[in-house]
Amino acid sequence: MKKLNPVAIMLIISLLTFSISLWLPIPSLDVTDHPVFHKSDISGNEEIIFMSDTQEPVWVETFFLDENHNIEARDLVFKEIMKIKPSKIIHLGDIVSFGYKDEEWKAIDKYLYQLLEKNIEFYPTLGNHELFLFPEAGVQKFMERFPFYSKTGYSVNNGNTEIILLNSNFSDLTEKEIEIQQKWYEKKLKSLDSDSTITAVIVAAHHPPFTNSKIILYSVDVQKSFVPPFLQSQKAKVFISGHSHAFEHFKYKGKDFLVIGGGGGLQQPLYVGKEEQFIDQYSTTTTPRMFHFLDYKLENDTMHFTVKMLDETFSKFNNEYELKIPVVDR
Repeated sequence: MKKLNPVAIMLIISLLTFSISLWLPIPSLDVTDHPVFHKSDISGNEEIIFMSDTQEPVWVETFFLDENHNIEARDLVFKEIMKIKPSKIIHLGDIVSFGYKDEEWKAIDKYLYQLLEKNIEFYPTLGNHELFLFPEAGVQKFMERFPFYSKTGYSVNNGNTEIILLNSNFSDLTEKEIEIQQKWYEKKLKSLDSDSTITAVIVAAHHPPFTNSKIILYSVDVQKSFVPPFLQSQKAKVFISGHSHAFEHFKYKGKDFLVIGGGGGLQQPLYVGKEEQFIDQYSTTTTPRMFHFLDYKLENDTMHFTVKMLDETFSKFNNEYELKIPVVDR
């Protein structure tokens, strides 16, 4: 594994990305053929999937991180999810490498069409890769497929569980948009705490408030803006994020924080053991960690989370890690 200071890595990638953008043509915003998802108002306590970071490797990143059959891994993740046949998929961002490019969406669109055919709903939030180089065009390509999306937050119901999806790309939001999202988020949490039909709330965003990744930094903005209301909510039990391409589980002030960035992006090394910045409840020093997604179901007043992780032979997915959280005080 090639080693370099993570701040230096991100600075180099940012400079190269900016330099490239200066001579790239401004992309066309013409609408092309693509799948279109719609939000459903009918929902029960059904099995759903959380996934994140399914983007293909960017050549700049491969200078610093090793490839590991990433496209094959991404395809296997989608195929395994379709075998499960969940009612919904929640995607936490970085669906593609460059959101503005139609070519980047082609491979993903193939799977999105299959999900539509199987009546599997798909609810994403924006990652940073959807906004690379030409954020306006990236958002448009995103919205063409998911017209229900709100860049200042929205929620998805799954019976007695409500999932709040937040936009953690603070640098691409105006001050007004940040204020609108924050007010909506805090009001939504309070209303859910008072809603007798909801017993569990999951908050999700792309950028993690905690991670031991050596490549990306934890988000101070998420820590300051999203974590305090989450901690204050009675029913909000789990905060899920991506961006760090590894599975991680943290406990903070009695609540659970999961990082699930294993959808196919380049695997990231972690600080482990004595080097870790935050105590990882997933008690393994293995790094990098294999590709994965998260299975969720609410049963008998208990939230059941199972990490489905691809084995190193790329032949099967194992139930690598389980988390059970009661939603009723006993």
